[in-house]
Amino acid sequence: MKPENNAGSSILLESGTNELEVVEFYINNVRYGVNVAKVEEVRYLPEYRSIPQTSKKFMGFFNLRGKVIPIIDLPKILGAPLMTVQNPQIIVMHFHERVLGFLVERVIKIIRLSWTNIIPPPCSFENHPVVGVVVEPGRENDLIQLVDFEKIMEEIAPVFKTIEGTQSEDGASKQEEPQEESQLVFDRSAYKIWLAEDSKMIQQVVSAGLKEAGYTQQQWFSNGAAAWEAISQLSEANLYQKITLLVSDIEMPQMDGLSLVKNLKDDPIYKAIPVIMFSSLINENTVHKCQSVGADTQVAKPDMETLVMCMDELIQQYATT
Repeated sequence: MKPENNAGSSILLESGTNELEVVEFYINNVRYGVNVAKVEEVRYLPEYRSIPQTSKKFMGFFNLRGKVIPIIDLPKILGAPLMTVQNPQIIVMHFHERVLGFLVERVIKIIRLSWTNIIPPPCSFENHPVVGVVVEPGRENDLIQLVDFEKIMEEIAPVFKTIEGTQSEDGASKQEEPQEESQLVFDRSAYKIWLAEDSKMIQQVVSAGLKEAGYTQQQWFSNGAAAWEAISQLSEANLYQKITLLVSDIEMPQMDGLSLVKNLKDDPIYKAIPVIMFSSLINENTVHKCQSVGADTQVAKPDMETLVMCMDELIQQYATT
């Protein structure tokens, strides 16, 4: 099976339908899944070159049409036994502006689902790289574990950076050049930021980064349904005292970010709330989907610097209207 390079464009053919497609794969006879929007292609494990003195989670590298692609041992990360299949496969994925191959036992098919078919993982999965559990209609007793590849990548090779400084080679924080005074003309701590994000790891790093930047008033929701329920409880009279701006991921159980934003922008009471889509799925194929549901702008994870800059711009525009 080889999804086309624009396979992700088939997701949410009409933005806000709360649907996705999942690539189903097996490791040690356990069903796993990943959003097809992250997948470039699937292929049998190619010849590759191992690199000494690298993490055991990295198997090596191979050449894919002139690109050097690292291969990550997904069974090892998931704590699965050594695979004994003769022809394992790799899923080549593109996210965080990186292209990587993940070793799997075999890829089965692509399943089209509603986000309502995906439930948050049980608390026993808290330290496990699983972001949701897929309940496929007709196979309710044979669950699919939706793998949190962002968490895996952040643990292997952190990509989120601090706002005020960057990391030096020895891991110590070093200050960037001071910002010009004109870049910050208001008190960020005065504004109430609501955020919808299902990954606890990303919640932690984004929350810390925004607090470092001065956005200390944060209200978090683990999925779009919870965020929409809370927003819809707000009265028009005190709306802007409760929420200044919404930052939303796209991939979330129960209700995805595009459906959340469509609900918000279709409602005359809440449509003026500024919205930023903050997702690893932001690319040429998804930007128009964000725009079609009414998002004010979109930022690709893990670009925290651009996120804060967009928040500043939208809040200042909002304050002058």
